[in-house]
Amino acid sequence: MTIAINAYELPERHEGVLLDAFGVLVNRAGVLPGAADFIRHLNARDTPYAILTNAASRSKSALGAHFRSLGLAIADDRVISSGSLAPTHFREHDLDARPTFVLGPPSSHAFALEGGGRLVKPAEAEVIMITDQSGFPFLDTLDAVLNRIIQRHEAGKTMHLLCCNPDLIYPTTDREFGFTAGTIAGMLERALDERYGEAAPRFHYLGKPYAPIFAAGRALCGSDDLVMVGDQLSTDIRGANRAGLDSALIRDRVGDAKIADDWTGAIATPSYLLDDLLPA
Repeated sequence: MTIAINAYELPERHEGVLLDAFGVLVNRAGVLPGAADFIRHLNARDTPYAILTNAASRSKSALGAHFRSLGLAIADDRVISSGSLAPTHFREHDLDARPTFVLGPPSSHAFALEGGGRLVKPAEAEVIMITDQSGFPFLDTLDAVLNRIIQRHEAGKTMHLLCCNPDLIYPTTDREFGFTAGTIAGMLERALDERYGEAAPRFHYLGKPYAPIFAAGRALCGSDDLVMVGDQLSTDIRGANRAGLDSALIRDRVGDAKIADDWTGAIATPSYLLDDLLPA
């Protein structure tokens, strides 16, 4: 059952809080109403919390510095980005020293290098890693990547596919959206499905709504009694549901969050509804 509450009740009900960044704390215009005071409140009461963001093109320190420049008192070690999970993924899948091509700006290449990947051109890659929709010539790069995947697949060789940010779209303004890394991975998967069907190579995903980022949030907060605060059903709320966590949806921030009380047919159901992060 979904109940409407005030955001300041969340740390009273749960040991820790996970927060989305874009659309909950900030947008392109700056800090959203109540966000700075809510972070100060969590800091003052020493509530374990983490910022879970699907952003994958900047380091934790760069993201932390950006948040603080906007007036959000968030330490670097409170930030978990989908990109920052890549080095662990590389180690867990024995990708050390594997030739890796990264689709994303140069700042995101560090995640592959930290995991032990060796950066190469698409034609030499054994690992394809997507971090962002920017930083490369779009169509030429995707053509090269698609052909490399097909080449290795038809030669019976493995190709490890990794997408840090599963988001398909993101809000550029209150009424406009842009494509993100997840859409690129989806395009490649759809093309591979067309050729190979069920045998097509698939991507591994690190960010919301997938498990790795929520496992990292649990580890950072040191608790299973957490609530995820988000503005999107498809990533924040569905991901929390899958991870067995409670969730709080901020209404009317982006398109699919504009739901009142009828959850019939909804992709996910939140535990709580919030109007904003303002005190009562």
